[in-house]
Amino acid sequence: MKKFQLLALVVLVILSSCKKTKTVNALDYLLTSKPWKIATVDNNPATNPKGTVLYAASANCVLDDTFAFDNNGEILVRTGKNHCDPNEEESFMLYYYHDKAGTTITIDNKNYKIAELSDTQLKYYTVTPTATGFQNEIHIYQH
Repeated sequence: MKKFQLLALVVLVILSSCKKTKTVNALDYLLTSKPWKIATVDNNPATNPKGTVLYAASANCVLDDTFAFDNNGEILVRTGKNHCDPNEEESFMLYYYHDKAGTTITIDNKNYKIAELSDTQLKYYTVTPTATGFQNEIHIYQH
């Protein structure tokens, strides 16, 4: 009986000492699974916030850039072939954080509300006061 207890104790110690793998939740998986590109067409306007909507303007020179989110709060931006500045770096880092509920994301200390995060589209926005109310500036990325 003592041999069985000793064997059970050894097995328990071995199993508890195994390296635990970090689980990735669905939100993180959708955000980090593939690089994103700025989109010029909203594939799902139904997810837009209520009120006045203004899509963020993007220069043609950034439309071929890719944005790869990782699980450590970093976004690797790889500039495409179309450069806005001839001295532009091939890549640079941005930093982000999102809440666990998936309702807000902070990118380089700017706060946004997440309107959509699916396997094909990321949409977030800021709410800006205007003289007649509020407007929502929307940023769209797709893979």
